Amino acid sequence: MPLSENSTPEQILQAYAADIERLKLTRGYRSADVVRLKRDPDDIGWEQKATAARQKFLEEHTHAEDEVRFFVEGSGLFYLRRAGRVTLVLCERGDLL
Repeated sequence: MPLSENSTPEQILQAYAADIERLKLTRGYRSADVVRLKRDPDDIGWEQKATAARQKFLEEHTHAEDEVRFFVEGSGLFYLRRAGRVTLVLCERGDLL
């Protein structure tokens, strides 16, 4: 299924359903969701929404289980701490983290 900038989260999950299912089966993941921060010039409150969504990622946090990120579009920086080292990872379209 071809995706567009207007694809819904459901359409994105459907387009990647086989890959998501493979990761669930091989790694034991239980859920998948879509996170989208996109400038919407027609939404006068988009800046506040984006700032609020971004805020939760600014402070260091941990997860009891693995978390996977697949970049369908755009990019993001992730700081990963493991074994006393911090690594900065730039993820862009097509990357799986």
